[in-house]
Amino acid sequence: MNMRQERLWERMIAAIDEYKANGTGFSTMVGELEGNLDAGEFRNRALVDEWYRYWTDLETIRAVAGDSVGYSDVSEVVDTMHRFLSDKLVEHRAG
Repeated sequence: MNMRQERLWERMIAAIDEYKANGTGFSTMVGELEGNLDAGEFRNRALVDEWYRYWTDLETIRAVAGDSVGYSDVSEVVDTMHRFLSDKLVEHRAG
């Protein structure tokens, strides 16, 4: 990850934090995750594939329920994505 990609990755984590704090809607959060991934132009195919494995669950919920999803209804999948993002950032920074 370069510095720009790292900032976008941090923004993904922040988008989840904002959703959990009721600062943004579920649909917006899911869209921000995808937008930041696309903007990062990540070349690590394994990382991107793993990212999509977690994001697909979120996108499926968004397609069915839109913004009418409270955190308590999706905490497991949201927290799983958050952990994935946080863990990968820590790994990257550790070198």
